[in-house]
Amino acid sequence: MPARLGSPTRSVTCSPQDDLFADLANLSHLFLHGNRLRALSEGVFRGLPSLDRLLLHANRLATVHRRAFHGLARLTILYLFNNSLVALPGDPLAALPALQFLRLNANPWACDCRARPLWAWFRRTRVSSSPVPCASPPHRRGTDLRHLRPRDFDGCPEEDEEEDEGKDEDDSNGVGGGGAVAVVGTPGRALGRPGTLPAAPPSAFYRDGLPPHDLRGPQPRPPPPSRDSRGPPGDTPVAVAPRPAPTLLPLLGLLLPRL
Repeated sequence: MPARLGSPTRSVTCSPQDDLFADLANLSHLFLHGNRLRALSEGVFRGLPSLDRLLLHANRLATVHRRAFHGLARLTILYLFNNSLVALPGDPLAALPALQFLRLNANPWACDCRARPLWAWFRRTRVSSSPVPCASPPHRRGTDLRHLRPRDFDGCPEEDEEEDEGKDEDDSNGVGGGGAVAVVGTPGRALGRPGTLPAAPPSAFYRDGLPPHDLRGPQPRPPPPSRDSRGPPGDTPVAVAPRPAPTLLPLLGLLLPRL
């Protein structure tokens, strides 16, 4: 059940309203690219427990709340490229346990102390990602944020992690409304955890077009056993039907006393 919001002629400005998707529990694809979104507020995607793909590229996103993606436990594909993101404070990607493919390129990433939450997230997860080139400071311009070293953050103040005010109902209950899931393609993949499936080649996912319908494609069937493994045709055992029990001897035993 895919949905597209906005168009080149009628665009969404600022940010989507809270609870805009509250009644779309079976929605699996949400395409919001090519609009004028500037910010993602807390819980903006609340009510989308079955969401599998979220495309937010080619907007004007500059701010993503640390709890913007809470409740999207089945999300596997997230596109945030070609926006105005300098940093992702508070580690909002930690709320996406099933994430498999991520695009963050074409953003003005600041690779100073503000980059540490995103850099730390990449170090503890296994997600196929596009490059994340730094735009600042000048001596790190062009460096991939993922390839920064721990000593690059020496002197950065320790961040005080904000305590969660409580888990969303979607995190604890999963899919509501009877457990119906409307995931297109490979629903089992959306229920897995990062790193549990073999990584696909990046060229298959980091395109400006939509993700393929089936991420892994058709699975090959195992070949039938060869004739050599069964031996030559002449050696194949043939089942022999059992012979019927003879009935002539009992008849002779009844006739002989009368003779």
